[in-house]
Amino acid sequence: MEKFNEFFRLFSERMKGFWGSLNGPKKIGIMAAVALVIGGSATLLLSQKQTSKEYLFLNMSESDNQEIVGELKKLRVTDFMMDSKGILVAADQIIPLRLKLAQEGIPSRGMIGWEKFDDKDFTRTEFEQNINKQRAIQGELARTISSIEGINSARVSIVTPKKALFQEDEIKPTASIFIKTAPNVNLSAKQIKGIVHLVSRSVEGLVPDQITIVDQEGKMLTKIESDDPASKMTQEMLGYRRNVEAEMMSKIKSLVGRIVGQDRIDAKVDIDVDFTQEEQNIQDIDPDRVVVLSSNTTNQEMAGGGSNPTGIPGAKSNVPGEQEELAATSISNKSKRGSERINYEVAKTQRHKVLPVGNIRRISVAVIVDGSQQYPADG
Repeated sequence: MEKFNEFFRLFSERMKGFWGSLNGPKKIGIMAAVALVIGGSATLLLSQKQTSKEYLFLNMSESDNQEIVGELKKLRVTDFMMDSKGILVAADQIIPLRLKLAQEGIPSRGMIGWEKFDDKDFTRTEFEQNINKQRAIQGELARTISSIEGINSARVSIVTPKKALFQEDEIKPTASIFIKTAPNVNLSAKQIKGIVHLVSRSVEGLVPDQITIVDQEGKMLTKIESDDPASKMTQEMLGYRRNVEAEMMSKIKSLVGRIVGQDRIDAKVDIDVDFTQEEQNIQDIDPDRVVVLSSNTTNQEMAGGGSNPTGIPGAKSNVPGEQEELAATSISNKSKRGSERINYEVAKTQRHKVLPVGNIRRISVAVIVDGSQQYPADG
Protein backbone atom coordinates (compact mmCIF):
# COMPACT_ATOMS: atom_id res chain seq x y z
CA MET A 1 0.00 0.00 0.00
CA GLU A 2 2.88 2.38 0.79
CA LYS A 3 4.47 1.66 -2.60
CA PHE A 4 1.19 2.45 -4.35
CA ASN A 5 0.84 5.75 -2.48
CA GLU A 6 4.43 6.66 -3.36
CA PHE A 7 3.83 5.80 -7.02
CA PHE A 8 0.63 7.85 -7.12
CA ARG A 9 2.41 10.83 -5.49
CA LEU A 10 5.28 10.74 -8.00
CA PHE A 11 2.85 10.36 -10.92
CA SER A 12 0.82 13.36 -9.71
CA GLU A 13 3.93 15.51 -9.37
CA ARG A 14 5.09 14.59 -12.87
CA MET A 15 1.69 15.33 -14.37
CA LYS A 16 1.59 18.69 -12.63
CA GLY A 17 5.06 19.46 -13.95
CA PHE A 18 4.08 18.37 -17.45
CA TRP A 19 0.87 20.41 -17.37
CA GLY A 20 2.75 23.46 -16.08
CA SER A 21 5.29 23.23 -18.89
CA LEU A 22 2.57 23.50 -21.55
CA ASN A 23 1.48 26.80 -23.01
CA GLY A 24 -2.12 27.94 -23.43
CA PRO A 25 -2.90 26.56 -26.94
CA LYS A 26 -1.53 23.11 -26.09
CA LYS A 27 -3.62 22.95 -22.93
CA ILE A 28 -6.73 23.87 -24.91
CA GLY A 29 -5.94 21.20 -27.53
CA ILE A 30 -5.51 18.47 -24.91
CA MET A 31 -8.75 19.45 -23.16
CA ALA A 32 -10.61 19.43 -26.49
CA ALA A 33 -9.25 15.96 -27.33
CA VAL A 34 -10.34 14.55 -23.95
CA ALA A 35 -13.80 16.10 -24.33
CA LEU A 36 -14.07 14.67 -27.84
CA VAL A 37 -13.20 11.15 -26.63
CA ILE A 38 -15.70 11.33 -23.77
CA GLY A 39 -18.44 12.70 -26.02
CA GLY A 40 -17.81 10.07 -28.70
CA SER A 41 -17.94 7.25 -26.17
CA ALA A 42 -21.20 8.56 -24.71
CA THR A 43 -22.72 8.94 -28.18
CA LEU A 44 -21.67 5.41 -29.12
CA LEU A 45 -23.20 3.96 -25.96
CA LEU A 46 -26.44 5.86 -26.45
CA SER A 47 -26.68 4.82 -30.09
CA GLN A 48 -26.10 1.18 -29.17
CA LYS A 49 -28.76 1.41 -26.50
CA GLN A 50 -31.21 2.99 -28.88
CA THR A 51 -30.52 0.52 -31.69
CA SER A 52 -30.55 -2.62 -29.53
CA LYS A 53 -33.05 -5.09 -30.91
CA GLU A 54 -35.13 -7.84 -29.40
CA TYR A 55 -37.37 -10.54 -30.82
CA LEU A 56 -40.93 -9.42 -31.45
CA PHE A 57 -42.06 -13.08 -31.69
CA LEU A 58 -40.13 -16.34 -31.53
CA ASN A 59 -40.51 -19.65 -33.37
CA MET A 60 -43.32 -18.52 -35.64
CA SER A 61 -44.35 -20.28 -38.83
CA GLU A 62 -43.37 -18.87 -42.21
CA SER A 63 -46.93 -17.75 -42.97
CA ASP A 64 -47.15 -15.92 -39.63
CA ASN A 65 -43.80 -14.19 -40.24
CA GLN A 66 -45.00 -13.00 -43.64
CA GLU A 67 -48.21 -11.74 -42.08
CA ILE A 68 -46.29 -9.86 -39.37
CA VAL A 69 -43.86 -8.32 -41.89
CA GLY A 70 -46.77 -7.15 -44.04
CA GLU A 71 -48.44 -5.49 -41.06
CA LEU A 72 -45.15 -3.84 -40.01
CA LYS A 73 -44.85 -2.33 -43.47
CA LYS A 74 -48.40 -1.02 -43.18
CA LEU A 75 -47.42 0.59 -39.88
CA ARG A 76 -44.38 2.12 -41.67
CA VAL A 77 -41.91 0.28 -39.47
CA THR A 78 -38.68 -0.16 -41.44
CA ASP A 79 -36.17 -0.80 -38.66
CA PHE A 80 -36.57 -4.59 -38.30
CA MET A 81 -34.58 -7.72 -39.13
CA MET A 82 -35.40 -11.40 -39.64
CA ASP A 83 -33.38 -14.49 -38.80
CA SER A 84 -34.05 -18.18 -38.24
CA LYS A 85 -35.58 -17.55 -34.81
CA GLY A 86 -37.94 -14.69 -35.55
CA ILE A 87 -38.30 -10.96 -36.21
CA LEU A 88 -36.04 -8.43 -34.47
CA VAL A 89 -37.24 -4.88 -33.81
CA ALA A 90 -36.09 -2.01 -31.62
CA ALA A 91 -36.34 -2.91 -27.94
CA ASP A 92 -38.39 0.18 -27.08
CA GLN A 93 -40.94 -0.72 -29.79
CA ILE A 94 -41.68 -4.27 -28.58
CA ILE A 95 -44.74 -3.53 -26.43
CA PRO A 96 -46.37 -0.91 -28.72
CA LEU A 97 -45.98 -3.15 -31.78
CA ARG A 98 -47.36 -6.20 -29.98
CA LEU A 99 -50.43 -4.21 -28.91
CA LYS A 100 -51.04 -2.95 -32.44
CA LEU A 101 -50.62 -6.42 -33.93
CA ALA A 102 -52.91 -7.93 -31.30
CA GLN A 103 -55.65 -5.48 -32.27
CA GLU A 104 -55.45 -6.89 -35.80
CA GLY A 105 -55.51 -10.49 -34.55
CA ILE A 106 -51.87 -11.07 -35.47
CA PRO A 107 -50.22 -13.49 -35.16
CA SER A 108 -53.01 -15.92 -35.86
CA ARG A 109 -50.50 -18.81 -36.01
CA GLY A 110 -52.03 -19.78 -39.34
CA MET A 111 -55.33 -20.64 -37.64
CA ILE A 112 -58.81 -19.19 -37.73
CA GLY A 113 -60.62 -18.57 -34.46
CA TRP A 114 -63.86 -16.94 -33.41
CA GLU A 115 -62.94 -13.87 -35.47
CA LYS A 116 -64.36 -15.85 -38.39
CA PHE A 117 -67.80 -14.72 -37.22
CA ASP A 118 -66.87 -11.04 -37.05
CA ASP A 119 -67.99 -10.65 -40.65
CA LYS A 120 -71.76 -10.80 -40.69
CA ASP A 121 -72.86 -12.59 -43.83
CA PHE A 122 -76.53 -13.53 -43.82
CA THR A 123 -76.23 -15.42 -47.11
CA ARG A 124 -74.34 -18.34 -45.55
CA THR A 125 -76.13 -21.65 -45.37
CA GLU A 126 -76.48 -23.73 -42.21
CA PHE A 127 -73.85 -26.14 -43.52
CA GLU A 128 -71.34 -23.30 -43.96
CA GLN A 129 -72.12 -21.98 -40.48
CA ASN A 130 -71.46 -25.41 -38.95
CA ILE A 131 -68.19 -25.77 -40.85
CA ASN A 132 -67.04 -22.30 -39.74
CA LYS A 133 -68.01 -23.09 -36.15
CA GLN A 134 -65.94 -26.26 -36.20
CA ARG A 135 -62.97 -24.44 -37.75
CA ALA A 136 -63.24 -21.75 -35.09
CA ILE A 137 -63.27 -24.30 -32.26
CA GLN A 138 -60.27 -26.10 -33.75
CA GLY A 139 -58.38 -22.84 -34.18
CA GLU A 140 -59.08 -21.60 -30.65
CA LEU A 141 -58.05 -24.94 -29.15
CA ALA A 142 -54.85 -24.96 -31.21
CA ARG A 143 -54.00 -21.43 -30.05
CA THR A 144 -54.60 -22.36 -26.43
CA ILE A 145 -52.48 -25.51 -26.66
CA SER A 146 -49.69 -23.59 -28.43
CA SER A 147 -49.51 -21.18 -25.50
CA ILE A 148 -48.51 -24.00 -23.12
CA GLU A 149 -44.86 -23.86 -22.10
CA GLY A 150 -42.71 -26.20 -24.19
CA ILE A 151 -45.10 -26.32 -27.19
CA ASN A 152 -44.22 -24.30 -30.29
CA SER A 153 -47.30 -25.07 -32.35
CA ALA A 154 -50.36 -27.30 -32.39
CA ARG A 155 -53.07 -28.39 -34.78
CA VAL A 156 -56.45 -29.80 -33.79
CA SER A 157 -58.80 -31.84 -35.99
CA ILE A 158 -62.28 -32.72 -34.75
CA VAL A 159 -64.68 -35.17 -36.38
CA THR A 160 -68.29 -34.63 -35.34
CA PRO A 161 -70.67 -37.21 -36.86
CA LYS A 162 -74.29 -36.47 -37.56
CA LYS A 163 -76.73 -37.12 -34.76
CA ALA A 164 -78.54 -40.43 -35.19
CA LEU A 165 -82.25 -40.95 -34.68
CA PHE A 166 -81.68 -43.71 -32.11
CA GLN A 167 -79.16 -43.47 -29.31
CA GLU A 168 -77.73 -46.96 -29.93
CA ASP A 169 -76.84 -45.92 -33.49
CA GLU A 170 -75.07 -42.73 -32.41
CA ILE A 171 -71.33 -42.43 -33.17
CA LYS A 172 -69.12 -40.59 -30.70
CA PRO A 173 -67.04 -37.61 -31.92
CA THR A 174 -63.26 -37.99 -32.11
CA ALA A 175 -60.32 -35.58 -32.06
CA SER A 176 -56.68 -35.76 -33.11
CA ILE A 177 -54.02 -33.28 -31.96
CA PHE A 178 -50.63 -32.70 -33.54
CA ILE A 179 -48.07 -31.01 -31.28
CA LYS A 180 -44.65 -29.62 -32.15
CA THR A 181 -42.59 -29.27 -29.01
CA ALA A 182 -39.54 -27.13 -28.40
CA PRO A 183 -36.10 -28.78 -28.76
CA ASN A 184 -35.17 -31.16 -25.92
CA VAL A 185 -38.61 -30.81 -24.33
CA ASN A 186 -40.67 -33.81 -23.21
CA LEU A 187 -44.21 -33.15 -22.09
CA SER A 188 -45.10 -34.64 -18.73
CA ALA A 189 -48.03 -36.99 -18.15
CA LYS A 190 -49.87 -34.20 -16.29
CA GLN A 191 -49.54 -31.85 -19.27
CA ILE A 192 -50.83 -34.52 -21.68
CA LYS A 193 -53.75 -35.24 -19.37
CA GLY A 194 -54.50 -31.52 -19.12
CA ILE A 195 -54.58 -31.14 -22.92
CA VAL A 196 -56.88 -34.15 -23.25
CA HIS A 197 -59.37 -32.80 -20.71
CA LEU A 198 -59.17 -29.30 -22.20
CA VAL A 199 -60.24 -30.59 -25.61
CA SER A 200 -62.85 -33.02 -24.27
CA ARG A 201 -64.57 -30.24 -22.28
CA SER A 202 -64.62 -27.96 -25.33
CA VAL A 203 -66.48 -30.29 -27.69
CA GLU A 204 -69.96 -31.60 -26.96
CA GLY A 205 -70.07 -35.38 -26.54
CA LEU A 206 -66.29 -35.84 -26.81
CA VAL A 207 -64.82 -38.18 -24.20
CA PRO A 208 -61.10 -38.39 -23.29
CA ASP A 209 -60.81 -41.94 -24.67
CA GLN A 210 -61.55 -40.63 -28.18
CA ILE A 211 -58.65 -38.12 -28.24
CA THR A 212 -55.25 -38.91 -29.78
CA ILE A 213 -52.14 -36.73 -29.41
CA VAL A 214 -49.08 -37.14 -31.66
CA ASP A 215 -45.82 -35.15 -31.61
CA GLN A 216 -43.53 -34.12 -34.48
CA GLU A 217 -41.62 -37.42 -34.21
CA GLY A 218 -44.78 -39.44 -34.78
CA LYS A 219 -44.93 -40.74 -31.21
CA MET A 220 -48.36 -41.13 -29.71
CA LEU A 221 -48.45 -39.33 -26.38
CA THR A 222 -51.87 -40.51 -25.25
CA LYS A 223 -52.44 -43.96 -23.81
CA ILE A 224 -54.95 -46.37 -25.29
CA GLU A 225 -57.02 -47.67 -22.41
CA SER A 226 -57.83 -51.37 -22.57
CA ASP A 227 -60.02 -53.58 -20.44
CA ASP A 228 -57.39 -56.32 -20.53
CA PRO A 229 -55.28 -56.17 -17.32
CA ALA A 230 -52.28 -57.63 -19.16
CA SER A 231 -52.47 -54.89 -21.80
CA LYS A 232 -52.68 -52.16 -19.16
CA MET A 233 -49.67 -53.60 -17.36
CA THR A 234 -47.66 -53.73 -20.60
CA GLN A 235 -48.39 -50.06 -21.32
CA GLU A 236 -47.36 -49.08 -17.80
CA MET A 237 -44.10 -51.01 -18.18
CA LEU A 238 -43.28 -49.33 -21.48
CA GLY A 239 -44.13 -45.93 -20.02
CA TYR A 240 -41.87 -46.54 -17.02
CA ARG A 241 -39.01 -47.59 -19.28
CA ARG A 242 -39.39 -44.53 -21.53
CA ASN A 243 -39.49 -42.18 -18.54
CA VAL A 244 -36.31 -43.64 -17.05
CA GLU A 245 -34.50 -43.45 -20.41
CA ALA A 246 -35.64 -39.85 -20.98
CA GLU A 247 -34.51 -38.82 -17.50
CA MET A 248 -31.06 -40.38 -18.00
CA MET A 249 -30.65 -38.75 -21.43
CA SER A 250 -31.59 -35.37 -19.99
CA LYS A 251 -29.03 -35.70 -17.20
CA ILE A 252 -26.27 -36.75 -19.62
CA LYS A 253 -26.97 -33.86 -22.01
CA SER A 254 -27.15 -31.38 -19.15
CA LEU A 255 -23.88 -32.57 -17.59
CA VAL A 256 -21.78 -32.90 -20.75
CA GLY A 257 -23.45 -29.91 -22.41
CA ARG A 258 -22.00 -27.60 -19.79
CA ILE A 259 -18.54 -28.43 -21.14
CA VAL A 260 -19.01 -28.82 -24.90
CA GLY A 261 -22.27 -26.88 -25.41
CA GLN A 262 -25.88 -28.03 -25.37
CA ASP A 263 -26.16 -28.00 -29.18
CA ARG A 264 -23.01 -30.10 -29.69
CA ILE A 265 -24.03 -33.27 -27.91
CA ASP A 266 -26.55 -36.03 -28.46
CA ALA A 267 -27.17 -39.03 -26.24
CA LYS A 268 -29.24 -42.20 -26.43
CA VAL A 269 -30.00 -44.51 -23.53
CA ASP A 270 -31.39 -48.04 -23.62
CA ILE A 271 -32.19 -49.91 -20.43
CA ASP A 272 -33.14 -53.51 -19.72
CA VAL A 273 -35.71 -53.63 -16.94
CA ASP A 274 -36.80 -56.74 -15.05
CA PHE A 275 -40.56 -56.57 -14.52
CA THR A 276 -40.82 -60.01 -12.89
CA GLN A 277 -43.26 -60.02 -9.99
CA GLU A 278 -42.11 -62.19 -7.10
CA GLU A 279 -43.47 -62.85 -3.61
CA GLN A 280 -41.72 -64.80 -0.86
CA ASN A 281 -43.16 -66.56 2.19
CA ILE A 282 -40.36 -67.19 4.71
CA GLN A 283 -40.72 -69.31 7.89
CA ASP A 284 -37.80 -69.42 10.34
CA ILE A 285 -37.77 -72.17 13.04
CA ASP A 286 -35.51 -71.93 16.09
CA PRO A 287 -35.13 -75.35 17.76
CA ASP A 288 -33.30 -73.82 20.72
CA ARG A 289 -36.32 -71.82 21.75
CA VAL A 290 -39.30 -73.72 23.19
CA VAL A 291 -42.49 -71.91 24.00
CA VAL A 292 -45.28 -73.19 26.29
CA LEU A 293 -48.55 -73.00 24.44
CA SER A 294 -50.93 -74.33 27.15
CA SER A 295 -50.87 -75.96 30.57
CA ASN A 296 -53.66 -77.98 32.31
CA THR A 297 -53.45 -79.36 35.89
CA THR A 298 -56.19 -81.56 37.45
CA ASN A 299 -56.43 -82.69 41.16
CA GLN A 300 -59.24 -85.02 42.37
CA GLU A 301 -59.81 -86.18 46.00
CA MET A 302 -62.70 -88.35 47.33
CA ALA A 303 -63.63 -89.37 50.97
CA GLY A 304 -66.68 -91.28 52.39
CA GLY A 305 -67.97 -93.84 54.99
CA GLY A 306 -70.75 -96.46 55.60
CA SER A 307 -71.68 -99.81 57.19
CA ASN A 308 -71.08 -103.24 55.81
CA PRO A 309 -74.07 -105.59 55.44
CA THR A 310 -74.26 -108.42 58.09
CA GLY A 311 -76.34 -111.52 58.68
CA ILE A 312 -76.91 -114.87 57.13
CA PRO A 313 -77.84 -114.73 53.55
CA GLY A 314 -81.08 -116.44 52.69
CA ALA A 315 -84.87 -116.14 53.11
CA LYS A 316 -84.88 -115.94 56.87
CA SER A 317 -82.85 -112.82 56.98
CA ASN A 318 -85.27 -111.18 54.59
CA VAL A 319 -88.48 -112.02 56.52
CA PRO A 320 -89.60 -109.27 58.89
CA GLY A 321 -89.20 -110.17 62.54
CA GLU A 322 -86.91 -113.06 61.84
CA GLN A 323 -83.67 -111.10 61.48
CA GLU A 324 -81.05 -111.65 64.05
CA GLU A 325 -79.56 -108.67 65.66
CA LEU A 326 -75.95 -108.46 64.72
CA ALA A 327 -73.34 -105.92 65.50
CA ALA A 328 -72.96 -103.47 62.59
CA THR A 329 -69.50 -102.60 61.36
CA SER A 330 -68.73 -99.25 59.75
CA ILE A 331 -66.09 -98.51 57.10
CA SER A 332 -64.47 -95.29 55.60
CA ASN A 333 -62.96 -94.75 52.10
CA LYS A 334 -60.49 -92.07 50.86
CA SER A 335 -58.98 -91.60 47.33
CA LYS A 336 -56.78 -88.92 45.72
CA ARG A 337 -55.77 -88.48 42.03
CA GLY A 338 -53.91 -85.74 40.12
CA SER A 339 -52.82 -85.05 36.49
CA GLU A 340 -50.90 -82.31 34.64
CA ARG A 341 -50.76 -81.68 30.86
CA ILE A 342 -48.37 -79.17 29.20
CA ASN A 343 -48.26 -78.42 25.43
CA TYR A 344 -44.98 -77.10 23.98
CA GLU A 345 -44.26 -75.45 20.60
CA VAL A 346 -40.96 -74.72 18.84
CA ALA A 347 -40.47 -70.93 18.25
CA LYS A 348 -40.90 -69.86 14.60
CA THR A 349 -41.13 -66.58 12.63
CA GLN A 350 -43.25 -66.13 9.49
CA ARG A 351 -42.60 -63.32 6.97
CA HIS A 352 -44.35 -62.35 3.72
CA LYS A 353 -42.08 -60.39 1.38
CA VAL A 354 -43.07 -58.74 -1.94
CA LEU A 355 -40.01 -57.95 -4.07
CA PRO A 356 -40.00 -54.61 -5.97
CA VAL A 357 -40.80 -54.60 -9.70
CA GLY A 358 -38.69 -52.72 -12.23
CA ASN A 359 -35.11 -53.54 -11.31
CA ILE A 360 -32.65 -52.26 -13.93
CA ARG A 361 -30.46 -55.12 -15.15
CA ARG A 362 -28.44 -53.33 -17.85
CA ILE A 363 -27.90 -49.75 -19.09
CA SER A 364 -26.55 -49.00 -22.58
CA VAL A 365 -25.50 -45.41 -23.30
CA ALA A 366 -24.29 -43.84 -26.56
CA VAL A 367 -22.98 -40.26 -26.55
CA ILE A 368 -21.98 -38.25 -29.63
CA VAL A 369 -19.99 -35.03 -29.20
CA ASP A 370 -19.45 -32.62 -32.10
CA GLY A 371 -15.87 -31.52 -32.65
CA SER A 372 -12.40 -32.98 -32.30
CA GLN A 373 -11.36 -34.08 -28.85
CA GLN A 374 -7.79 -34.30 -27.56
CA TYR A 375 -6.85 -36.96 -25.06
CA PRO A 376 -3.69 -37.15 -22.94
CA ALA A 377 -0.89 -39.46 -24.02
CA ASP A 378 -1.44 -41.81 -21.09
CA GLY A 379 -5.03 -42.40 -22.21
